[in-house]
Amino acid sequence: MLQAVSDFSAAVLTQANKFPEIAAKIEKRDVEEAKRWEG
Repeated sequence: MLQAVSDFSAAVLTQANKFPEIAAKIEKRDVEEAKRWEG
């Protein structure tokens, strides 16, 4: 499980380096989802 998460994170970081604007949108969405789960 943890390995899958780290692999996914590595892939996301690789993509983020290529597409910073896409990464920013994904990050914004993730932050909003996290707030929704907390609330």
